Amino acid sequence: MRKIPHHAQCELIEIPRPEAIIQKQIVDYLRAQNYLVIRLNSLCTKIGSRYVRAYWVFGLTHPSKGAVDLMAFRGNEAPLLIEVKKAKGTRSDVQIEFADYALTKGVSVLCVRSVNEVIEHVEGG
Repeated sequence: MRKIPHHAQCELIEIPRPEAIIQKQIVDYLRAQNYLVIRLNSLCTKIGSRYVRAYWVFGLTHPSKGAVDLMAFRGNEAPLLIEVKKAKGTRSDVQIEFADYALTKGVSVLCVRSVNEVIEHVEGG
């Protein structure tokens, strides 16, 4: 018979979550906080050899690439532009370009790996 260790002997570890799950957790949290949430990466289709996206960011070198995953709005508060990454994910060059461009317009982009980072931002400032 196999022995199962007592719970005091177990170590809790954080299990990496795919971006889609993290995005859903963030959306659920923000909606519960009365934010209007828009997901930008929800439509992309391939037509022939081209990919067509459902957004266009004016002023960028690649206007249909690099936009954030989520935008959230509440009242007169500054909008939240959120790029979601899994535990070891990194931003692409076009995502960095978008964040830098947004900053020139006075808008910050949050790059987060968990809903907890969004909670800290919303509740902490």
